[in-house]
Amino acid sequence: MRSVRMFPFVFEWEYNSDHYIFLGLLYLALIIIGCGLVYSFFKTCLDLLKKEKPEPPLELSYRSRYSDY
Repeated sequence: MRSVRMFPFVFEWEYNSDHYIFLGLLYLALIIIGCGLVYSFFKTCLDLLKKEKPEPPLELSYRSRYSDY
């Protein structure tokens, strides 16, 4: 019978290569997603703190010739 060591975050952890590869890629993907969420959160906060007025929408060219139709 093999000795199975357990970590608090992984049930039935075994020290073999497929666990390292799978969980390494899983945690890498979670870190990338987490960093993206943190970046977008801080970027949104910085954009909200700017006191810039929004630009008015551009006049559409076809509306100026509406009476011609």
